[in-house]
Amino acid sequence: MKSIIIAFSGKPGSGKTTLSKIVSERLNAVYLRIDTIEEFIRTKCQVKVGTKDYEFSQIIAFDNLSVGNIVISDGCNYSQVTRNGWEEVASKAGCKCLNVEIICSENSVRRKRLAERHYDLSSEIIDEIMVEPFEEWNKEHIIIDTSNKSIDDCADELIATINKEVNWKKLHPKSDKMVGQKQILSYLQKNKRQFFKNFCEFIETKYKRVKAYRVWSNEYGWKWNLKIEGFVFCDIICIQDTFSIAGILIENEKAYEKALEEFEKIYVDKSEDFTNHLNQLNEKRRGKRTENELKKIEYQNEEIEYRSDINKCKWPAKVERAKLIKLYKENANMIFDDDLLDDIGFTIYVRCKEAKVIEKHLREKRIKCTNCGEITDLRKELSSDAFKSSQWRNVVIECKCGQKYTFGGYRKEHLENAMNRGNALPIFDKFIEDWEKHCKSGYEIKIRLIDNLIHEVHVGFSTLYRKLIGCHIIEGTKEEIITLINKLAYE
Repeated sequence: MKSIIIAFSGKPGSGKTTLSKIVSERLNAVYLRIDTIEEFIRTKCQVKVGTKDYEFSQIIAFDNLSVGNIVISDGCNYSQVTRNGWEEVASKAGCKCLNVEIICSENSVRRKRLAERHYDLSSEIIDEIMVEPFEEWNKEHIIIDTSNKSIDDCADELIATINKEVNWKKLHPKSDKMVGQKQILSYLQKNKRQFFKNFCEFIETKYKRVKAYRVWSNEYGWKWNLKIEGFVFCDIICIQDTFSIAGILIENEKAYEKALEEFEKIYVDKSEDFTNHLNQLNEKRRGKRTENELKKIEYQNEEIEYRSDINKCKWPAKVERAKLIKLYKENANMIFDDDLLDDIGFTIYVRCKEAKVIEKHLREKRIKCTNCGEITDLRKELSSDAFKSSQWRNVVIECKCGQKYTFGGYRKEHLENAMNRGNALPIFDKFIEDWEKHCKSGYEIKIRLIDNLIHEVHVGFSTLYRKLIGCHIIEGTKEEIITLINKLAYE
């Protein structure tokens, strides 16, 4: 199961909108409010609404379910017809639909909410709203009563119920690359969240050398390996609405204290293994440094020539920072510029795709002309004896179009123009695959693909990547790109 739709239903004043927004934020879900779409149809299209608001919402829901998103719909769903519509959409998308009815059993509380929310409503109109017919349910569904509980307690209760229906592994499948601390806290029950926060603080203050690395497990889904310099000694696993540390399920304070003791015991027991591992790692690093230094000396001795008449490479353009800023500003103001979106999307796609192709050719000692696209195979152009000398990289190869290249110069241009993808290769490959699949889809899907990529660029500020991955696709210096990404992320 890649996605899920959670269809909220309930009478006005029941608390469904407030609750659905909180749950959407905690589950990082796409939020669809039927009232907003109804208002747009009535005022802009000037047609009789009927059930068009639900039908339109369900089309949007299907598009989002198709790309693996969690979707939350917020509407009254007075009739069984509209409720069935959500299940039909889920069935078409091959995912699960959870029907959630929000009620307020205390009429006095519900009446007060309506009066506070609609100051211009007369008591007669409120009376009519209070007795509006609501078709009885003919199937099992989740019921949450908001009358005598805080909205946060209601959200905890609902998410706990959702987690029973859809476990951690199904809620965040392997394709979900954004899983982090926020998603864990959303998954955990309220009384378990503080344990998780305390453990994170415990690690950060007492065991600063320990780092958490997300890995996929076929049994548990996304879990976190706790490592020291790459040495795994403990796991954090989300399971049964809570989490486990070193195999101990955190159900209460006693279990948490026991898990901390076990963690420290494992850390002490493994200290000798850590030392041996670090010694081996340092020895390997020293050897690698020596090897790299020798390669550097060898490379410098090659004396690769870069004449003005050769290696004139025309690489695919990077995205202009001004265009990204404009796209995000317009999107925030509900201005959907499809031309600008496609311009940015295809610019990134072409650069990523071309980088992938050229990297493959370079590995196989081939040069792709950046002027006409002709492929020159140096293994066919040069004799086998030529490769015995490092000077083969300086041999000038002339393309049919007249452009001249040397392998060494071509590779240097490739690196200096950030066409090499390095550790970011899986991220760009994922974008290539998604863009080819959804380039003809609607605005919302394509803006999400670009936003996901920008998020990965933001993540790339950390030590996870050796080089700022934004340099591969966005024009500007490293400092300018960092400033841009922070502006898009926080403003």
